[in-house]
Amino acid sequence: MAYLFTDHARRRMQQRGITEDQVKETVERPEIKYPDQMKGRQVHVRTYGQGQLKIVLIPKNHDVVIVTAVWL
Repeated sequence: MAYLFTDHARRRMQQRGITEDQVKETVERPEIKYPDQMKGRQVHVRTYGQGQLKIVLIPKNHDVVIVTAVWL
């Protein structure tokens, strides 16, 4: 599976101190997973020491497009 990061996601990750490894772990092993309000998108959430990480993504065949990442 390939991870494709939008420019928006890269900027937000940098601003919020979120690593690619944290994003990948959240996508692959979410504690919570649900459809986003926008059709075709999914939300994956995982708890880390500093809080919960929320990833909004679009599944594309065998790839994943990361739309944004935010600490809850």
